[in-house]
Amino acid sequence: MIRKISASLGQVHPGAYYLASAVALSLSTETFTNAYGTVPAPENQVSLLLCTLTAFVSAVALSTLGWRIETIRSLAMERAADVGLPSRHLIGEAAEAFAVEVFLKMTVGVATAIMSVFFMLGRW
Repeated sequence: MIRKISASLGQVHPGAYYLASAVALSLSTETFTNAYGTVPAPENQVSLLLCTLTAFVSAVALSTLGWRIETIRSLAMERAADVGLPSRHLIGEAAEAFAVEVFLKMTVGVATAIMSVFFMLGRW
């Protein structure tokens, strides 16, 4: 099942992962600015710091996932011309080969993005 999910994630354009990474990084920056750039300091600085950290981890995970998918796609397109198969078939197979890495990075990216929203809404 993880291999099928990884193969379908490999079909997504890497720009989507870079865009998601940029959104998470902007959330991280905005939250950090709100927590530590205002006077008087808000009472929920700890939760805003946790939001900043988890959004940063999400941005890193999603951007490295985009880089990995971009590498897989470029290698598959090179090989598709040599072999004579459609490139999307080779992209799926290559993404399956890196199934654990792709699945873990996607899971970490999404989970930490959800956690960052949870921490942003937290008032402790």
